[in-house]
Amino acid sequence: MKSPLLKICFAVLAIAAIAATGLKISDMTETTSLVATNMFETTVGGVGTTRKVYFGTLKSNILAGDIRRQIVATRGHDGMLYSQFPGDPIYSDGLTNKATYRLGHVATAPCWEITASFGNFAGETPGTANILVRASLETTNGVIFPLTFGGRRSVVIEPGGLVESDPCSAVFDKGTPFYSRTYVEAYAGDRWSLCEIALGGAEGVTWNQDLSATGSVAAGVVYTYSPMLISGKCPTVQPTILIIGDSIFRGYASNPYAGPVHALGTNYGENFGHVNIAQGGERSFDFASVSNRIYRAKLAYGCTHALVNYGVNDTIGSRTAVQMSNDLRSVWMICTNMGMLVYQCTITPISTSTDGFVTEGANQTTHANNAARTNVNDWVRLDPAPLSGHMETADAVESARNSGKWKAGYTSDGNHPNFTGVIFYAAAINTNFFRL
Repeated sequence: MKSPLLKICFAVLAIAAIAATGLKISDMTETTSLVATNMFETTVGGVGTTRKVYFGTLKSNILAGDIRRQIVATRGHDGMLYSQFPGDPIYSDGLTNKATYRLGHVATAPCWEITASFGNFAGETPGTANILVRASLETTNGVIFPLTFGGRRSVVIEPGGLVESDPCSAVFDKGTPFYSRTYVEAYAGDRWSLCEIALGGAEGVTWNQDLSATGSVAAGVVYTYSPMLISGKCPTVQPTILIIGDSIFRGYASNPYAGPVHALGTNYGENFGHVNIAQGGERSFDFASVSNRIYRAKLAYGCTHALVNYGVNDTIGSRTAVQMSNDLRSVWMICTNMGMLVYQCTITPISTSTDGFVTEGANQTTHANNAARTNVNDWVRLDPAPLSGHMETADAVESARNSGKWKAGYTSDGNHPNFTGVIFYAAAINTNFFRL
C-alpha cells in the first residue's frame, strides 16, 4: 500500500515523464483493452510520426523513476551472423582454437556499471562444446577495463549458456565510441559461433593469443565472437530495440552496413541500443511457439521497443490471412507482455522475374498467395492492438501498393531487398517512433 506522499511523488514523475515526450495530459485518454488494464493510449501527431502508444509495464517503470539495467550500446546480437551471404560460416573453423577479437561499439545513452553478456549459442542452436571467455572494454585512447565474472577473469560457458560479467568501472556519455576485446578458447576441433563483422582498422582478430587485457589486436575484416549484449545503468529509461523477424532483418543478400536495421544503430554514431534476434526462414508462427525462442528470448534484456518484420515466409508457406494475423498478434502480445512497445513492418512483395528484376511490369509474376499478404498489410496499417504503430516498408520497395511486384532494381531474388532496395527499406523505419 503506497503512502499518500509516495502517490504524490509518482504523480509528479508521471507529469514529468509525459512532458518529456511533448504530450499534454489532455492528449491522453485512459483505456482498457486486450493489451492490459490501466494503460494510457495517445496519438502523437506530425507528418509521418503519428503513433499510438500503450504504456503498460514500461509506464510503471517510468512513473516509478526506476533506474534499471538496459542495453546501452550498438551491435547486440544472438550469436548469428549479422549479414549472411550464401556460403558464409556460422561457426569458427575448428582448426584454430584460440582468438582475440576487437570490435567497435557506440554508447547509446549515458551509462555506468557497464556489463557485457556472452553466450554459447547461435540463434536457437546451442554450441557444440564448452568455451572459455575473457574480455575487456576499451576506450579509444587505450584505457582497458578488464571484465570479471563472479570475481574471476575468465568464465566457462556451457552449450546454450548466457553469462553476464560483473559491472566494470567505465562510465560513458551518449555517443562515446569504445571497443570490446574478447578472447575465446575451445578444445581442439571444437568451435564458437561467429557474428558481427570486424571492419578492419581498429577492429580485427589475433589468432592463438590472449590479448583481452593488453597488446595490439591485428586489423582485419572478419566475423567475430563478441558480446551479445552490453548493458548498464542510465539516469533515465532510454529507447532500446529488440529486432525480430526473418532473413531481411538478418541482412541476407544485402549490404550489412546499409541493411534494414542500419537506422537502429548497426553502424557507428547511432542512437539506439539494440539486439538482433531475427532468424532466416522464420515465420511469425515459429516465433510464437515457445520452443523456438528458448535461447534468444533471454536477450530481450530491458528492451523498450520491438520491431517486427515477419510475413514473407508466412506468405511463401501458404498461411492464410487469418492465420498470419493471429500469429502476428501472438508475437506482438509476447513483446507487449515483456513491457515493450511493438511496431510491425508491412510485408514486402514476393515475385519472380524473367529479366532479373530490371523492370516492374509483365516480366514480374507475383506469388500465388499475394492476396493473403495484401490483406494482412491492410490490416497492419490500421495499427490493431497491441501495436503502437507500423513501418511502411512495403510501399518503399513495391511498384505500387499491393501490386505484389518489386520496384525495378530493388531486389535480385524476388524475396529480399538487394543493395539498392535495402536503402529505401531502411529509410522507411521511422526512428522518431522510438521515443519514451
